[in-house]
Amino acid sequence: GPELLSDLKPTRIILPLFSAEHDAMAVIEILEGLKFSGQITVIGPDLPRPRLVERELRAMGPGVRLSLISP
Repeated sequence: GPELLSDLKPTRIILPLFSAEHDAMAVIEILEGLKFSGQITVIGPDLPRPRLVERELRAMGPGVRLSLISP
């Protein structure tokens, strides 16, 4: 939440593309709503078109502040 971001002041957040609790799109939406201005790194599985997924995630707001790592 906003308190945690304010207290920790992270410059980078690393998150999975998918997990049992959430997906990266939902977290990115929350981070953008909280005005997080740091780097976002998403770690995903082996994807057939990782650059397409990365473009979709970047279009949610973070732009070049977001990178997708996929083997």
